Amino acid sequence: MRRRLANYISSSDSDSDDSSDDDKPVGPERYADLQLKHGLNNWSTRKRALQELTACLSTVYKTAAKATQAAILADILHAIRVCDRRAASRAALAELVRSAEKVLPLQKKAQVLSEHKRACLALSRAARKQGGPEAGLGAGAHDDDDGDGEADGVSGPMFDLPLPNAV
Repeated sequence: MRRRLANYISSSDSDSDDSSDDDKPVGPERYADLQLKHGLNNWSTRKRALQELTACLSTVYKTAAKATQAAILADILHAIRVCDRRAASRAALAELVRSAEKVLPLQKKAQVLSEHKRACLALSRAARKQGGPEAGLGAGAHDDDDGDGEADGVSGPMFDLPLPNAV
């Protein structure tokens, strides 16, 4: 996938037989043709768009024109902001952030990591507020109604563990 995507982005619009096309920087028009921002906004295509953005970052970012590098960075930050709680999206986003750590310069890397940390914190707070699977066993997560101190019908990670045998 990465090779095909890199070939698409780096190929020129003209049909010349020159092999010097590899030395030319990637233009913003070719990158804009991918329409990654549209894919990131749509929940059904978000994972694929994140994978393609990761491929763009790792294959063509270093040789791309400055305007294309700015567009890629803007799409990375947008991807971090719109990520949802689905495991597939979060895994693809984690791969994107790892790739960004390897490729981006120090200041841009710090910006991406800061935005990712902020987004993860917001997702965690939203999950805790809604009582989702990432809510954990924090305060009020498993309050019992009758006050007898037992968690009634609660099946969580701690309640499914077997008790150790008494010696």
